[in-house]
Amino acid sequence: MSKKQVPVVQSGKLESGVKVGSKNWSKELECLDSFRYVPSSDNAPFTVRRERGKGQVDYWYGYRKVSGKLHKKYIGKTSDLTIEKLEEVAALLNIPPEPRKEKQVTDSNSVTNNELERLQQRVNELEVQLLEASKKYNP
Repeated sequence: MSKKQVPVVQSGKLESGVKVGSKNWSKELECLDSFRYVPSSDNAPFTVRRERGKGQVDYWYGYRKVSGKLHKKYIGKTSDLTIEKLEEVAALLNIPPEPRKEKQVTDSNSVTNNELERLQQRVNELEVQLLEASKKYNP
């Protein structure tokens, strides 16, 4: 089984000859779910993929695998797919993401008095609501 070839955008043109940003560019994008973008800068190429958002709106994202990990950057709607935006995303995908910070478990002694008072007040409010609800359903 042969692998489907992904179209390439290089030197501002889709390999079919359609120029990025031209009238035919939007029409071509309607037929594509993804394409490979080769930046004119020294940045590495990346894959651009269409994803369906809420309300049947299409959004485009840039993907590049670095050191075995897939990185993703938001590009925007179809109207945002310009050379400038694609070059910007190519540069952003070169910046390694910051490592995730681990959640720190707080010591129970580190909770402030204000936080405790606020939490106790909320518990009291919920108890009142529960009592009122139980009276309503169990007269």
